[in-house]
Amino acid sequence: MRIDTEHLERFIGECGRFPADFERGPSDPGGLQAVRQWINELAQRHHFLGPTAAQRLGELVEKSRLLDWLLAFTGKRYRDHAVHQWRVAALGWFLLHAHVLPDIPLWQYAAQRRQALGGAAVPQNACGHRDCPPDRIAYAWWVAALMHDHAYPLCHMLQTLESVLLLVRGAAPGEADRTRTTIKALAQTPRTFAGDALAVMDSPSVSLGAHDYLRRRLVACGVLPAQGVPPANDPNLWDHGMWSAANLCNLFADWNFPLSAADPHVGHLVEALRAIAVHSELPSAERSVSIKDNPLGWLLCLCDELQEWDRCVAVAGCAVPETDHIELDGIAWDGNADDPIRFTGDDLVVAFKYSDQRTLELTEWNAEIFLKSKSKRLGRLCVPTGLRPNCIRIQLIRPATECEVSLR
Repeated sequence: MRIDTEHLERFIGECGRFPADFERGPSDPGGLQAVRQWINELAQRHHFLGPTAAQRLGELVEKSRLLDWLLAFTGKRYRDHAVHQWRVAALGWFLLHAHVLPDIPLWQYAAQRRQALGGAAVPQNACGHRDCPPDRIAYAWWVAALMHDHAYPLCHMLQTLESVLLLVRGAAPGEADRTRTTIKALAQTPRTFAGDALAVMDSPSVSLGAHDYLRRRLVACGVLPAQGVPPANDPNLWDHGMWSAANLCNLFADWNFPLSAADPHVGHLVEALRAIAVHSELPSAERSVSIKDNPLGWLLCLCDELQEWDRCVAVAGCAVPETDHIELDGIAWDGNADDPIRFTGDDLVVAFKYSDQRTLELTEWNAEIFLKSKSKRLGRLCVPTGLRPNCIRIQLIRPATECEVSLR
């Protein structure tokens, strides 16, 4: 089954639950308006968020185009995170409908696990589409996927600030304060970050302030256990998944604090935050991500690794796409909205199709490094016996090679 932008846009459009133009995504003016409309309408209808928080969430979606330019100031390579986040969301929406057990789609399994883990029950207020997730699951997924990388620049600015402060230590009086003010102003310019995250920049020790901030936000809301936040001297303190979750936790706190998974109105937001917090390679108690304990986190990790198409990287003075599309084998759907999507076997085979040889040469792409990275990151995912898939095979169509990752 070929998976590309056209395929996913058609699937989203056929669901019949989103505003017109929603499937075009935030990169398109009409799509951005539709996405913000959907975020606000569901928030008001179900009291997911207050008007101010919903508006700020919409602003974060709108400002996603600035992610890579802000990252450029801290030396990160341009990789079009705005397109990536939207494609991850669309791919995950498709896979949420896939049956991981006979007659049980992934979204329904996630709802069952929520209750089993002490969360609030999920009302079955689904739309007319067969096997379609109810609003709470849908909202949690789209928020998690659209926001999973949004604080990438924030954590890099904080990390950069600490390095710069070490450089100016002992310099002219007031130089450190001027440095803090300058970097803080840069972070505030796009209104990308909410509230008290920027206060970390005023801490005498940026890393200690960062550690305290993450504990205050993520541990208090039950997003991560206390041991899940790295200590102040650990470079993994700057994990962008944790910072994205913490920044959203701060935003959501304006509406309902403390957040609780048992709250019938906002419990799904805690699940979205948990998914975001563990999606990157967090070297802590959350090293493995189980579909049983964190279904949306498992899905976000999977889609984050599979989504490469339509995503440009900056090389040789221009932006070029690394991949054209992916092909999935081991999952079936006949293309009609009312027909179920099923994992057909234990193995999910993912083939990455590259555009042309010139692209590979420009990006200095290395098949061995690519497979090693995918294997390591997908190897974090766990699936209990009886659920599908339980193995992922990664194939490269050019050059022809593959690796296998067990999910047991």
